[in-house]
Amino acid sequence: MTRSDVAGTRKKSQILLLVLLLLLAAALAATLAWFLVLRPQESPALEADPNVGVGTLSKTRAERRAELEALVDESMITFAINATPMYSVGHGEAGVNWLIENPPENGNRFTVEVVRDDTGETVYQSGYLEPNQNIEYAPLDQIPPKGEYPCTAYFTAYTLGEDMTYIGMGGAALTLYIVD
Repeated sequence: MTRSDVAGTRKKSQILLLVLLLLLAAALAATLAWFLVLRPQESPALEADPNVGVGTLSKTRAERRAELEALVDESMITFAINATPMYSVGHGEAGVNWLIENPPENGNRFTVEVVRDDTGETVYQSGYLEPNQNIEYAPLDQIPPKGEYPCTAYFTAYTLGEDMTYIGMGGAALTLYIVD
């Protein structure tokens, strides 16, 4: 065999190997596509609930709606607070103008905690407010240096009964200003 025959045989072997590798890659791609895309998906087995009854419940649609609205009203937290309260260092005897309100239509009492967003420090904590009560001015628990402080006011709501059951919490962003 001559050199050119050996080189030709080697070249043919390389081409054959390349074709086999391409066929293997195509087969692998087709198998992967079938598993990921084309294979039929199995449906989850559904079972009937053993607690199901037949027919409608004894309440009318209006009665069910009234019950749901009462639940929503009880769980709603309605409040008002000054979004830009200010404390004057030289004239801070009155405190901060929080302008916190628990509206008369609110069906719960709440407390307010104002927390600095940058440090997590509580700068004001109220006692509870009944519906139709407000806090116009109150002092800071911690007086930061002069400046502008992004804070969050957390309103924690409780039922009006003697047990004062926790209902939930809401929040409002505000910026506290400490000025001369």
